Amino acid sequence: MIPAPMKKNILSLLALAPLAVTADVSLSHIFTSNMVIQRDQPITIWGTAEAGEKVAVTLTGETEPDTASATADDVGAWAVTLPKRGPGKPLQLVVQGNNKIELKNILMGDVWLCSGQSNMVWGMRVSENAKQAIKEGVHPDLRLFAVNRRLAKEPEDDIRGSKWWPCVPRTLEKTSGKLGYSAVAYYFGRRLKQELGDVPVGLIVSAYGGSRIETWTTEDSWKSVPELAEEYEKLRSANKVEPAAHLKNNPQTRSRYPICYNSMIHGLSRLKIKGTIWYQGEANMSEGALYFHRQRALVNGWREIWGKDMPFYFVQLAPYRYPKDKNTALPHMWLAQQKAADEIPNSEMAVTIDVGNAKNVHPGQKRQVGERLAGLALKHTYGKDVEADGPVYKDHKIADGKITISFDHAGKGLATRDGQAPREFEVAGEDGVFHPATAVIASPNKLILSSPQVAAPVKARHAWKNTPDANLMAGSGLPVPCFETQ
Repeated sequence: MIPAPMKKNILSLLALAPLAVTADVSLSHIFTSNMVIQRDQPITIWGTAEAGEKVAVTLTGETEPDTASATADDVGAWAVTLPKRGPGKPLQLVVQGNNKIELKNILMGDVWLCSGQSNMVWGMRVSENAKQAIKEGVHPDLRLFAVNRRLAKEPEDDIRGSKWWPCVPRTLEKTSGKLGYSAVAYYFGRRLKQELGDVPVGLIVSAYGGSRIETWTTEDSWKSVPELAEEYEKLRSANKVEPAAHLKNNPQTRSRYPICYNSMIHGLSRLKIKGTIWYQGEANMSEGALYFHRQRALVNGWREIWGKDMPFYFVQLAPYRYPKDKNTALPHMWLAQQKAADEIPNSEMAVTIDVGNAKNVHPGQKRQVGERLAGLALKHTYGKDVEADGPVYKDHKIADGKITISFDHAGKGLATRDGQAPREFEVAGEDGVFHPATAVIASPNKLILSSPQVAAPVKARHAWKNTPDANLMAGSGLPVPCFETQ
């Protein structure tokens, strides 16, 4: 005879037995109510269920519903693809398996991935004019999502996140930790929404403070850049012997491992997106020219996922007085970033040489950064007639002891933001020693440089220090970045 207490326990276990072998159907964490799904592309929906379980997915709205079904594989994974849709009224997504999931208020629009390190994380609550900007942040068709910041040694099939939120003051202030939602991402999305009218915009922030670019780069994409081949071989060898237990909760401790990609990007790889904005580089600041090759590898890897023409817009590092530097590391980094903008197709850089803070690596002027990124997207992705490309060095000529610099994208003509003569220009002779130069605007796109200390100049450069007081810009207000003639 079974004692009463034991009999009670056995009955309880039997009652729970069906729960142990029946898994509820679930969706990837990126799918929640209020989300934006990329318009005009086939819609992939995926999740997990009991192995062999049949799953039906229906998207309903103002038109006929779209339905697709799948059977979960041996490990419980399933996925379906629904026909593409354009923008319209809110939709409902229903997933039916052993249980039922209903997501509401879904919009078709444009989805942008917003990634990088702490300046992309930097929230609305600690940015310039925070209270007023948050108060005015009511944009129901701008939707916000933040991927949880975590690391992984191996690629994970799902990200961790909370849920999608419509953009209102409360979500700007509370979403994504104590700093609030990413200010750069918000201002980027706000300007897109203002210019695109009826097209909803969805923002996915996947960023980690202190992370190096290598942590976001797929290991395979290193092979696509010959200049990184030796590093790749070392990384591959290290990965064979490095135990997962050594992984620390700090992206810099394993800076050459794709630990941010594995946990914060890979799980999004089946999601369709419009493009990417990127703000990173402080953790790689001392690498100079090498950063160009690292960014090539990053973009190559992400375009293997989201298409070879995926727009990639990124931010020039802001001026800052790095404590252990000789005041010239940033110019080398800026040249590497400019090279990336020039040579990586469908990639452009938002210049921030005028919005830095010498004492704070996280400058508060995030509105200018986000809006400049949006300007690049509006012009180069959406074909809008906006001034988005600031003046950049084109070529130069030397005559009569002077150097004449020509610029592309001078727009309405060169000017200075304070009405004074252009500053932070230098010239050098054959000895290679640079001296301050007098700069005169000679025409809408030309500048003449000279120096009494250099009778026969052969080279020129601009803003060659970590915290330059540069003032040359286009009439539109977009500044001239650092450059050096060759």
